[in-house]
Amino acid sequence: MNTKQQNKQNKLTATRTEYMAASYEGPIPDAVQLERYEKIMPGLADRFITMAEKQTSHRQTLEKSVVEANIRDSRLGLCFALIIAIFTIGGGVTAVLFGHDGAGAVISSVGLGGLTCNFIYGTRSSRLERENKNKNN
Repeated sequence: MNTKQQNKQNKLTATRTEYMAASYEGPIPDAVQLERYEKIMPGLADRFITMAEKQTSHRQTLEKSVVEANIRDSRLGLCFALIIAIFTIGGGVTAVLFGHDGAGAVISSVGLGGLTCNFIYGTRSSRLERENKNKNN
């Protein structure tokens, strides 16, 4: 073969490159990948598992803190609502005792109406939030 023919042959030669991609979901690779990691660096698979366990524990601790804070906030809200209701009713009764019947009725009804609306709105918001969360899961 002469040089011209070799150059022509080289130009016609195509290079084919293939890429392979793999993915996994979650903190730990699948068993095949773990085995490969372990061959590359002994103990690496154990480090992956330890890391995932620590992350899970951390997430659970955070979720527990959020739940406890929500319970505390709910209890505080109920206590403050009780205090507001007592003062509102007390103010209305006091106004009536001093001869201001209309003002006493307005004070009591506006205060208790506001608490009622707030309770209904809060309950409805919580329900809608739970429903949206359930739809997304």
